[in-house]
Amino acid sequence: MKRVSAHIVGAAVLVAGLALAQPAQAGNGRSALARLPADTAMVLTINVDRAKRSGMFKDVLAMAQKNADTAKGLDLLKAQAQFDVAKDLKTVVIGFDKDFQTNEHAVLVVEGNFNAKKIMKFAKASAKVVDAKHRGVHYYKVDKDAEVMFGKGYMIMTKGGHMDRVIDAQKTHKSITSNKAFMRHYKGADTGKDFWFVGLIPPKAKNQMMGMSLDAIVASVDIAKGMVAKIRLAAADAATAQSMATMMQAGLAQSSNDQTVKTLGLQSALKKVTIKANAANVDVGVNLNDAELAKIKNILKAFM
Repeated sequence: MKRVSAHIVGAAVLVAGLALAQPAQAGNGRSALARLPADTAMVLTINVDRAKRSGMFKDVLAMAQKNADTAKGLDLLKAQAQFDVAKDLKTVVIGFDKDFQTNEHAVLVVEGNFNAKKIMKFAKASAKVVDAKHRGVHYYKVDKDAEVMFGKGYMIMTKGGHMDRVIDAQKTHKSITSNKAFMRHYKGADTGKDFWFVGLIPPKAKNQMMGMSLDAIVASVDIAKGMVAKIRLAAADAATAQSMATMMQAGLAQSSNDQTVKTLGLQSALKKVTIKANAANVDVGVNLNDAELAKIKNILKAFM
């Protein structure tokens, strides 16, 4: 069989064997936390099952299908593996450690409805897949570039050589749920939205936020109607939070008076941004209606 594009192989491996005839877990990604190592510092969750009802999701999918390679991969998965991204993908969770800029230790957890056998057969026809085992747990090595492990209703994927640390974390019950610093900020996340993010700022990057110490970022985005985003910047103390808020408010005011912003008609959207200090945090809010969001999307499309 002719070797398919690496992008297609990656897509196939990404979803291979997720359900194994088990009902899929879906939604907010909370269950995936138990599958991420304790040294995970940042977690991004996309509640695809919720977001797919929005106009923004449909726009993103339409844009993806305009790319020839992506469209080919999606079509092959649907035809040969009975996997339809628009219908069957439920949740995507990505965990990074403190060296997130390299992505070397990134862990991907995917939940959804899949025909595991057909997808895995499709992947094996396009890549070299080798069976492996660690601590009695079976997983696959794919082209030496990726490693994949299957569970009931989920799949975990890492770069080559990194699945052992994921299995070790599960076997020793040392997942991110035992990371007190992360969980303290996680409690403030609205995990019921379409996207949520919790990230601990690495020590070497803490003073890169306007020269002030930032400990964590917690965010959620709801795109069910327009876009509602809530972002919390956790500072070292209340004084730092107030200084950051003051600087950000000044920057927002300056942007609102920028001639380019006026020309593009974005002043009304900027008026929907709020910034305020709250104890040792800076809370940023964005609340755009459908018309305002559509205007921004059209501007972005013009530059693409």
